[in-house]
Amino acid sequence: MRYLTGFSMSCLLLLVGCAAPQPTLYQESSTKNEYGYTETKLTDTQYRIDFVGNRFTEKSRIKDYAMLRAAELTSKNGYDWFTIMDSETEQETKTHQQMAMSGSTGNKVIRKCGLLGCSTYVTPDYSGVRIETYEVEGKVSTSLQIAMGSGEAKNPNTVFNAQELAKNMRNNLK
Repeated sequence: MRYLTGFSMSCLLLLVGCAAPQPTLYQESSTKNEYGYTETKLTDTQYRIDFVGNRFTEKSRIKDYAMLRAAELTSKNGYDWFTIMDSETEQETKTHQQMAMSGSTGNKVIRKCGLLGCSTYVTPDYSGVRIETYEVEGKVSTSLQIAMGSGEAKNPNTVFNAQELAKNMRNNLK
């Protein structure tokens, strides 16, 4: 009996762990609408790298993934360094509205008077309807436009060493 209870608890924990939302992992995306990275060759030495993550992935992690891909792509193409020509990060937000009905808050006494006298009546007092608006954060995307080069850069302060950056990013992302 004790074994069965332990087994049941293990299964339950496994199911709960699988159901929990997970951040996006570093991976290639098969389409631009899926999570992961895509790249577009602009010229022989220029690329645009896009990385899309779900709402459970931190913006900084998405940026790090894009930088890692830029470093890998630079090395893969036989270059030493890259520079970022343009970058953009966005987080999609969706606005939701919810209507909440309020019930009776008691009775209200109404008294109306005219030329022939007054009349009094009791009616339920309704507080009405309220509309609640809230925003939910959606997917996060970042885009880098890079230029790659070899040898000594004209301004070494504006370039990233591809091999060094890839090594450091892999260590940081563990």
